[in-house]
Amino acid sequence: MKKITTAGLLSVLTVFVFVLSAQASELRVIDGDTIVLDGERHRLVGYDTPEIKQTCKNSDMNKEVWPAGRLAKERLIELIGDKEVTCVSDKKDRYGRHLSTCYVDGVDLNEIMVKEGWGFVSPRYEQTYIEIQIQAKEQNIGVWKHNCEYPWDFRHLKKRFNEKAKAQ
Repeated sequence: MKKITTAGLLSVLTVFVFVLSAQASELRVIDGDTIVLDGERHRLVGYDTPEIKQTCKNSDMNKEVWPAGRLAKERLIELIGDKEVTCVSDKKDRYGRHLSTCYVDGVDLNEIMVKEGWGFVSPRYEQTYIEIQIQAKEQNIGVWKHNCEYPWDFRHLKKRFNEKAKAQ
């Protein structure tokens, strides 16, 4: 009879518990940083895109707006195409979403979204893509070109507005 050591058992359990890898057979893109794979919601970590209804000022300063949130979602859909998506996650957030890095053909989707200027690296969370964000900002592309409000500020202001409206 083989004896399993505590350390050996712990290492096996650690690998099982902390790495969730999913390949999609059913995929739905919710927004520029959230997808659903086979019924499991994945929040792509390392960046935050504008909310679906969030718009930004157009770069040429006319009165038209740039639909940042909708366009970020469309870009993620375009990047995925009809290819297979693989997501790797080591934990869930307070909403029960897997915090994931997702790949198509071995390419990091999270990284591409930041590199192309579709999202912001939040100062409160993981800083994996901060150097890539600096490059996007220097290139003045995407959210950086259109003077977009940070999504976390947009959500906060929207919440305050809704609370005020309910109080009246």
